[in-house]
Amino acid sequence: IQMDTGENRGEEPNENDPNNASKIKSVGLKFVFLGNRDNFPHNPCPYYDDGNPDMYTAEKMEVRRGLKTNEIVKEAVNDFMTEFQMNAQGHISKDEYVKVFMKIGMILRPGIEADELTRIIKEDFELDSMDKAPVRDEDKDDPQKAEKAQQEFEAQ
Repeated sequence: IQMDTGENRGEEPNENDPNNASKIKSVGLKFVFLGNRDNFPHNPCPYYDDGNPDMYTAEKMEVRRGLKTNEIVKEAVNDFMTEFQMNAQGHISKDEYVKVFMKIGMILRPGIEADELTRIIKEDFELDSMDKAPVRDEDKDDPQKAEKAQQEFEAQ
């Protein structure tokens, strides 16, 4: 990822230059990749503690709910999901979830102990999968299928 757009030299980026194709043009996105973005006193909190209470008004919450049907957002989520190896049922195992989010976590929380990050991610997995019924409705009457489904779910 390249971030030099010529701004430091007072030049406008040349849109015909093939090297500009990989340069970040969004000022907000550039900030994410700045190595000193979390350093005190310039930013009073690390990335993972960022938050803006203004984003929790009823109006803003409604706007965010609308993102669920936004085609660009859906495409981005689907693209992100390709990072995961899914099993034959189209599910993500706990090990796969931890593997992918360890990579993300090490970027977003540099310096965190791997054991601590693993603990956080495993807790997150448990919360994310709480609403997933381990036994399908059609298998509830078959004790063997129900037992097998429960074991598979717990093995994730």
